[in-house]
Amino acid sequence: MGVRPDQVAIESLSGLGSLIESGMLRPLAVASAHRLLNYPYLPTVAEAVPSLGTFEARGWFALMAPAGTPERIVRKVNADLPTALTD
Repeated sequence: MGVRPDQVAIESLSGLGSLIESGMLRPLAVASAHRLLNYPYLPTVAEAVPSLGTFEARGWFALMAPAGTPERIVRKVNADLPTALTD
Protein backbone atom coordinates (compact mmCIF):
# COMPACT_ATOMS: atom_id res chain seq x y z
CA MET A 1 0.00 0.00 0.00
CA GLY A 2 1.43 3.37 -1.00
CA VAL A 3 1.62 6.54 1.05
CA ARG A 4 -0.63 9.41 -0.05
CA PRO A 5 0.82 12.94 -0.22
CA ASP A 6 -1.55 14.08 2.55
CA GLN A 7 0.02 11.50 4.87
CA VAL A 8 3.56 12.87 4.62
CA ALA A 9 5.14 16.12 5.80
CA ILE A 10 8.59 17.57 6.26
CA GLU A 11 8.61 19.11 9.72
CA SER A 12 11.11 20.19 12.33
CA LEU A 13 11.90 17.42 14.82
CA SER A 14 12.08 19.85 17.73
CA GLY A 15 8.38 19.63 18.54
CA LEU A 16 7.80 16.05 17.43
CA GLY A 17 10.13 14.08 19.69
CA SER A 18 7.43 13.03 22.17
CA LEU A 19 5.14 11.86 19.35
CA ILE A 20 7.97 9.84 17.83
CA GLU A 21 8.97 8.35 21.19
CA SER A 22 5.34 7.41 21.98
CA GLY A 23 4.92 5.67 18.62
CA MET A 24 2.13 8.02 17.52
CA LEU A 25 4.28 9.30 14.68
CA ARG A 26 6.65 7.29 12.52
CA PRO A 27 9.48 9.24 10.95
CA LEU A 28 10.61 7.94 7.57
CA ALA A 29 13.83 9.89 7.01
CA VAL A 30 15.63 13.06 7.99
CA ALA A 31 16.07 15.85 5.47
CA SER A 32 19.57 16.69 6.62
CA ALA A 33 22.82 15.78 4.88
CA HIS A 34 23.75 13.38 7.71
CA ARG A 35 21.90 11.16 10.16
CA LEU A 36 20.99 12.80 13.46
CA LEU A 37 22.69 11.80 16.71
CA ASN A 38 19.34 11.47 18.52
CA TYR A 39 17.83 9.34 15.75
CA PRO A 40 20.71 7.31 14.29
CA TYR A 41 18.30 4.65 13.00
CA LEU A 42 16.64 7.16 10.65
CA PRO A 43 18.12 7.24 7.18
CA THR A 44 18.64 10.51 5.39
CA VAL A 45 16.30 11.25 2.48
CA ALA A 46 19.24 10.64 0.14
CA GLU A 47 19.71 7.18 1.67
CA ALA A 48 15.99 6.35 1.65
CA VAL A 49 15.37 7.57 -1.90
CA PRO A 50 18.67 7.22 -3.78
CA SER A 51 17.09 8.36 -7.04
CA LEU A 52 16.88 11.88 -5.59
CA GLY A 53 20.63 12.10 -5.30
CA THR A 54 21.88 14.46 -2.64
CA PHE A 55 19.06 16.06 -0.70
CA GLU A 56 19.09 18.51 2.16
CA ALA A 57 16.32 20.77 3.42
CA ARG A 58 17.31 23.72 5.55
CA GLY A 59 14.99 25.88 7.56
CA TRP A 60 15.13 29.40 8.82
CA PHE A 61 13.34 31.44 11.42
CA ALA A 62 12.23 35.04 11.37
CA LEU A 63 11.27 37.41 14.14
CA MET A 64 8.71 39.91 12.93
CA ALA A 65 6.75 42.81 14.32
CA PRO A 66 3.76 44.66 12.92
CA ALA A 67 4.46 47.45 10.45
CA GLY A 68 4.76 50.71 12.33
CA THR A 69 6.27 49.21 15.48
CA PRO A 70 8.10 52.07 17.22
CA GLU A 71 11.85 52.06 16.56
CA ARG A 72 12.65 52.06 20.31
CA ILE A 73 10.78 48.75 20.68
CA VAL A 74 12.51 47.23 17.65
CA ARG A 75 15.90 48.24 19.12
CA LYS A 76 14.98 46.81 22.55
CA VAL A 77 13.86 43.47 21.08
CA ASN A 78 16.99 43.36 18.93
CA ALA A 79 19.19 44.03 21.96
CA ASP A 80 17.45 41.37 24.09
CA LEU A 81 17.27 38.70 21.40
CA PRO A 82 20.72 37.13 21.98
CA THR A 83 19.90 36.62 25.66
CA ALA A 84 16.51 35.12 24.88
CA LEU A 85 17.98 32.71 22.32
CA THR A 86 20.63 31.41 24.72
CA ASP A 87 18.23 31.08 27.66
